[in-house]
Amino acid sequence: MRARWILVAWAVQVASLATSADELVVTTWRGEAATAVVRKAVPASNDAGDEVARGTLPLKADLPTGSYQVAVTAGDTTTTFPIKLAGAPLRLEVDLAPPEGFRFVPAGAFVYANGYDGPRLMRPTDPVTMHTGAYYVATLEITNRQYAAFLAAIANPLERRRYVPRVFFDHNLAQKGERIPDEYLWPGGELPEPIAQHPVRGIGCEDAIAYASWAGLRLASEPEWEKAARGVDGRQYPWGDLEAPTDELRRDYHAVGLHPFDRSPYGALDVASGVHEWTYTPGRAELAAVKGGSFEHAANEKKFLTCGWRMAMPIGAEPTGTDKGMRVFASALAPGADLAAAIASPDYGVRLVALARRAEAAGSTEAELVPLLADPEAQVRAAAARCLLRRGAPGRTALLGAIEQGTPTGGEALDAAWRAAAFEDPMREELTALWLRLSERGQTTLGEELFARAARDCSADWPMRRYVGIRAHGLIRPRFEAAVARGELLLAARFVTDVEGDNLRLANAWAGFKSFEHVLRAYRRAGKAPAPEDLSRWYEQSTRGSLDRAMLQAARGEHEAAAKRFRKLAEGRVKNVAFHLELARSLIALGKPDEAREALRQADRVEPFSVEASMLRESLSSGK
Repeated sequence: MRARWILVAWAVQVASLATSADELVVTTWRGEAATAVVRKAVPASNDAGDEVARGTLPLKADLPTGSYQVAVTAGDTTTTFPIKLAGAPLRLEVDLAPPEGFRFVPAGAFVYANGYDGPRLMRPTDPVTMHTGAYYVATLEITNRQYAAFLAAIANPLERRRYVPRVFFDHNLAQKGERIPDEYLWPGGELPEPIAQHPVRGIGCEDAIAYASWAGLRLASEPEWEKAARGVDGRQYPWGDLEAPTDELRRDYHAVGLHPFDRSPYGALDVASGVHEWTYTPGRAELAAVKGGSFEHAANEKKFLTCGWRMAMPIGAEPTGTDKGMRVFASALAPGADLAAAIASPDYGVRLVALARRAEAAGSTEAELVPLLADPEAQVRAAAARCLLRRGAPGRTALLGAIEQGTPTGGEALDAAWRAAAFEDPMREELTALWLRLSERGQTTLGEELFARAARDCSADWPMRRYVGIRAHGLIRPRFEAAVARGELLLAARFVTDVEGDNLRLANAWAGFKSFEHVLRAYRRAGKAPAPEDLSRWYEQSTRGSLDRAMLQAARGEHEAAAKRFRKLAEGRVKNVAFHLELARSLIALGKPDEAREALRQADRVEPFSVEASMLRESLSSGK
């Protein structure tokens, strides 16, 4: 009897397994007449296998758990989306009409952090399932010509100089004792025509954010970038798990779109062979990361080509390599979406799109836009200010009124207005005139901020000199000198009036603080290139140089020496979560779990809820 019951139970289980399936539903946002073909995915590849379902939309199909490719055809256009069925129904909602030059990435789960396992803040190989909303990824990286259009739109020459591509220093060339070739720079800040269609390089994260904000777009978060690069199945490379053939990836600086092999499952090109691309993830304690491979590493360092590779650095860091560029993204919002709910979304990308739609909608008012000048994300504040400025006199009045309130909202509105006004001369004059009114009323907080900004522009011989002139220079100069004397160099940078001389003084002062990135930033603002021998010396003495040497030691397996350097960096005055995380990794490699846990506790103090710290803590707990 017992044997018969066991046999029955086994038969039921087998029957259940044989008939188990996940429901797939494919629809489009706009209800276009379209057909869909579902094929089995070839494991970790962009190729498709046997057809398993076909029909007009909306398509419904019951399919076994696994990975598939869904090809949706409307008219002459076919768009392919990777999907993974994992024991639950999946509703795939797609946009068949993305903006020109973009690919649509549907909302849903994907395998994250399955990349190269090694030093330099690269994640462990243990996969993690994450979820993203729907968004668009640019098919190509931003070119020099596109970036030049952004520079040309900046009315203020001093502001424009801040964003010109520049490469003062490259670690790889420094190790070989070589200088930066002249063709890596833009002579006189002008774009060399032969490289117009090459991806822009020599930009920092702040430059990339400024470009994206000007274009009404944004950078990807790290999870968004990885999903756009690898799809949903956790592959190592955009094209799959196999290394690229040696003749498929160019090893020189070249135009965009020349690598059909280097294509992600969603259709983004040059993901592993163009330039390292900046990402921006809100809440990361002022840290940004570059991801993706570059032409400099396509030949011999496969780890840089993996989708999981990353290198983190401060958002304000100068580009210290010849291959850091960008790709733009945008959140996707379905037609007819509730804009009020979208504007309240925790996702700042969704808020940006909802703001743009609301500003363009008939019947929208300035009063609806003013509250967004106090948004927690600076890019949303700047977008709100630009929308108001585009509305002419009523928008300007509303913007100036928000600033003049003298409340915290007023300060945030000022910041947003000044960013937006970089592209519009008259608005800067109005802001400077507002400074005079605020000063006369004794509203010193806002007045001083405007005061500092106006005085900086005055040195570039702007029309607003008639508002500020010698009066501003005479009052602000002592503040600069006092801040330098106290070593408060970030404060001193706000009170620069002699653009070249003051910034060169700041560069020398930052060198004493061993802050290599701030030295480069001061030189950039001065419009000067430092001598190669000075760069090499500053780099060797800097925190950045020490970090790079420690990373190299860790990569060579010299964990004892690396841990000593990481510990010294972690105990220094520069607070960077990377020091503590890399110290923890070295201590784990040395078999010192208790010390590694203490390093992770210190990392939590610098950056709470760090994904990397959580993963390292899990690996300690599991004994891996």
